Amino acid sequence: MTLAAVVWAVVSLITQAVVARNTSVQYFGGPLVQRAQVTALFYGDHPYQERMLDFLNFLPQSPLMDLVAADYSTDAYHLVHGALSNHTTLPIEKLDLDDEMDLQPLLRSLLPKRTISYSSNAVFLIFLSPGVSFTHGKSHSCLDICAYHNSLEPTPDIENNSSQRLYYAVIPICNTGCGKSANAFDNLSALTSHEFFETIVNPEGSLAFMDSPVGWTSQTSEEIGDLCNMNHGSLSDKFRNLWTVQKLWSRSHNKCLSHLPILKPAD
Repeated sequence: MTLAAVVWAVVSLITQAVVARNTSVQYFGGPLVQRAQVTALFYGDHPYQERMLDFLNFLPQSPLMDLVAADYSTDAYHLVHGALSNHTTLPIEKLDLDDEMDLQPLLRSLLPKRTISYSSNAVFLIFLSPGVSFTHGKSHSCLDICAYHNSLEPTPDIENNSSQRLYYAVIPICNTGCGKSANAFDNLSALTSHEFFETIVNPEGSLAFMDSPVGWTSQTSEEIGDLCNMNHGSLSDKFRNLWTVQKLWSRSHNKCLSHLPILKPAD
C-alpha cells in the first residue's frame, strides 16, 4: 500500500469516527412514507429520462430500501418496497424556479387536471432539464445546495395539520460540485437516492421550519443522506445493471451503508 493510500485510509477512519460521535438521528413522531409510490416529473426535455425511469423501477425495491426499512421503520409505520407508479413530461415555463413561487403552485395546478394524484404514499420527484435552476429559500441549485425535498398543502388555504400533505423532491442537473463521479448520470442517480430516501423517512421536511412533527432527523436537521453526502456505492439489479447510489446513515450499524451487511455463518 502506498503512503497516499495509507493516509487516505486513516483520514477515512477518522472522519467516520467523528461522524459517529456527532450523529444523533432521532424520530420526532411525524409521518413516514410506508410504501412509496413514485411519480417522476420531468421538467422539459430531459437527456436521462429513460435511464432514470429504469433506475426508479429499481430504487424503491433495492437493497438500499431494505436497509432503510430495517433501520427506520417504527411501530406506527412499517416501511416496505414501493414502486414507480407514473411519470410525465412538463413543458418549460421558466428557467429559474423558486420553490414557493413557482414549483409549489405548479404541483398544485396538476392536481385538478389529474396529471398527478397524491396519497400518504405518494412521492413526487421533479427532474429539471439542463439549464433550468431552482431557488429554495436563499439557496441556489448547484451552488449552495445540490437538491432538496419538501412538503406542501394541496391547497394554500388549508392549515398545516388538516389534511394529507404532498411530498416532493427537486433534482437538477449540476455540471460540477454535486457528485464525485466523472459520469454525470452516476452523480444524478446518487443525488436521486439521497433525496428519495430522505423523503421516505422525513417527508415533512426540515425540523427548523415545520410546526408539525417531523420524522427521522437530527436536532440540527441533518438527515440520513446528509450524514453520508457524496459517499457513493454501487448496487446491481436483477438484470445485472449496475447503479450508483448514495450510501445512507445506518442507525443500527453506526456508519454509511448502501445495503444491509451480509452476515457470515458462524464457524
